[in-house]
Order: sequence, then C-alpha cells, then structure tokens
Amino acid sequence: MITNSLSRPPWRGLKGAREVAGPAVVRLALVATVALCAVLTGCVPTEMAAQRGSYLLELEQSLANGHFEEAAAAAQAGLAHEPHPDDAGRTTEYLRLGGAAALAALGRDAEAVQLLRPLYHVSDIVLKTAAHSGAAPHKDTPPSGLAILEAETLAVLVELELRAAELTPALCGLEVLHLQRGLEYETLRTAAILYRALELSGAALTAEAAASELAYAYGTGHTPVIGSPENTELVPGDDPAADVLDRAPEPQLNCAVFGGVSPHLGLSAYSEYLEYRGRAGQLSGSELDRYAELESVLFRFPGYYMGLVEALKHLLPGYSLTTLRPLLERVILLSPRGPYAHSARRELGELLGIGKLQGERLLLGMEIENIASRLFVSGVPETVAPIIELLATPENPYRSAGRLLLVQAMGLPGMRDYLELRRAGAEGELRRALELILAAS
Repeated sequence: MITNSLSRPPWRGLKGAREVAGPAVVRLALVATVALCAVLTGCVPTEMAAQRGSYLLELEQSLANGHFEEAAAAAQAGLAHEPHPDDAGRTTEYLRLGGAAALAALGRDAEAVQLLRPLYHVSDIVLKTAAHSGAAPHKDTPPSGLAILEAETLAVLVELELRAAELTPALCGLEVLHLQRGLEYETLRTAAILYRALELSGAALTAEAAASELAYAYGTGHTPVIGSPENTELVPGDDPAADVLDRAPEPQLNCAVFGGVSPHLGLSAYSEYLEYRGRAGQLSGSELDRYAELESVLFRFPGYYMGLVEALKHLLPGYSLTTLRPLLERVILLSPRGPYAHSARRELGELLGIGKLQGERLLLGMEIENIASRLFVSGVPETVAPIIELLATPENPYRSAGRLLLVQAMGLPGMRDYLELRRAGAEGELRRALELILAAS
C-alpha cells in the first residue's frame, strides 16, 4: 500500500533532505520498538548465553515501557558479552537496533548512528533477495552485508542517517531496502529528494517517475506513464520518465562500505522496465528472461505485469488463458480499482470469449471474499451489487463464487427482498441466475 504524499513541496538541497526526515523522527522509536518486540518472540535462540539473553529481554521490556535510559544500558551491557556459538546471528542486530531506538528517543542521535554503523561491516553473508518472487538479482550485483539485515533495522538506520544529514549512507541503505522489499512509493520519494540534494538530477528524475507510476497505478496520481492504459502509444523519448535512458551516466555513489550494493540498483531496474515496456512487442527470448528477473524489485507495479502480458502475447502466438491468467489476476489484485486492473479485466474477458465489455464486470475470488467480509459485518444487502453485475456476464469460471456467496447470504435480513427486486428488472443470464439462487433457499 502506498500513501498519498503528492502534495509535499518540492524540497531542494541539504535543508530539504534534513526536513523530509522530520515526520519520520516521531515514528522512529515506536517503529523500532514494535519491530524488536516482534522479532524477539520467534527469533531468539533458546541456547543463547544466559546473560546476553537476559539483557535482550530487559531491552525489550524497557522499550515497551518507555524506559529508554534502561533500554540503552541493557543494549550496551548485552553487546559487551560475546555471542553464544549457537546464536542464529540476529542477537547483535537486535541489541543494536533496540539500543539505537532508545538513544534516538532520548535525543542522542549521534550515539544511535554509531551504535548501528558496525552493522555496515557484516561480511561473508549470502545475499538476501526479495522473497516475493524468488527471482535472483542481476548477476552483476555483488553480495552486501547490509542486505541480510532485517528491513526494520535498515529503515531505522536510514532514518538516523537522514537525521544526521548523511545523504550517501542513507541512499545506500535505501537501495538495500529496494533490494529486500522492492520499490516502494515513500522510499522512492525520499530517494528522489536525496538525489536532488546531491545534484544527481537523472537519478532523481528516475525515482520521481517510478513514484509517479505507483501513484497512478494505485489511484492517487493522474499522470499516465509508458505502457499505461491511457498512454499506450508512447515510446521512449516521448515521456520525461524515459528520457533518463538517454542521459549521460552520472557520478556513482560509493557504497563500498555497505558491502558493495549497487548505488542505483532499484533505479536501474526501473529504467530497464521502461525500455522493455516501450518495445514490448519486439523482445527476444533472452530479453524476456531479463525482464522476468526484474520482478524481485518491481513486484508492486501492475504495469510491470501488464508489460509481461504484452511481451508474451507477441512471443507466443498460440498463447492461452492458462498462460496469461495468473499475470492478469496479479495486476487486478495489486490495485483492484486502478487503471491497469480495468485493462486486465478486459483482457480476461477477451480470453474467456465473453468480450472486453463483459470482462469489466469480472471479480476474482479474493475480491468476492472482501465483499463477503463487508456484507457480514454491515448487513447491508446492497453490498453485493458488484456480484449482481458479475452474474450478468455470460457463463465463466468467476461466476460460481459469486453465486455461492449469494446463497450463503440469503439468511441476512433484507437479502431476499433485495434479490427479488433485482430479479424483477433483470433478464437473460442475470435473471436465470437470480431465480436459481432464490429457489435454492
């Protein structure tokens, strides 16, 4: 989910970079506290050395109670002990994370940063990639010590660097977050501000374009992008977001201390995506393989999956519903009321043989479950109106879940009256479906 921050002023320079961290300061200790409490429950090894474990539990309890001085002391005391050989490797991270949260809550930001920075030097760790798709990062991406840290630790670390106006460390941390969690609206907006402050305008433009596409896809922005349903005729060079592909390379950030993570990993993936979307009908098999690898960073982008649909349609002349249905459903579930979902439903309708206009009425099983949840909480019969529209379509695999829900809901007050009223004005497929439902109960 993304939040709407499009009304933010266009920050410029170092002052803007400092100010953008301001709202996050309020959340810092709370985020770290919640994260620490969550991971402690299931991740503390049972055979941890007794003293180190007791300090970790003391740290958790002190943070939860808002006793930050005691929490900071517990963290330092725990770090003074060597980890147990059977320690899973997270204890040090949690002690430093909780201690940094406590110090930040006490206004001791410089100490908090210093407490976390040793985590930058973690070595001999296998690169941790996003678990959402199983796709490997690009072969040129080197392993990173930062990449194995918990996302919550990284988020706190980045915010502390922002508060200290350390822009390059913050950007390198953001790139690891992109590697772990994929491109996200807020991290992209923050990255764009930092790139502007460092006078890396091309990188800033790319980050802004990626954030704008997410906003458009999720219904909080109105600027069409390459390959979007409202802008299907664009090619690279017609859209400001694509102009970054032709820019001269800018100076690279030095992220060596962070284990060598690529300083523009997320932005490079987005630029590749733009290039492929601009010529989706001309991709070779190897290019399609590379496009598929981008999923680990772009899995929040409905447009990414629509681009994959377009490419497969051209590469596989005999493509079928079985081939494309999972991708189209993914588009819909990412943002059910977004512009890409509208196009995906139309595509599904055509593949099902019921036509694009009828396809606009289709509902996936998860969408029907959401309607059911709202219905049984509110008790308002009109909640099922989208399912009535679904039943008006010709027979297709999506109708059965809608029929079942209406049968199950017949016992709700007013539901029979509502369905009888809708039947009175219905005809064709919808009338027959409603008659069967009403007769079944």
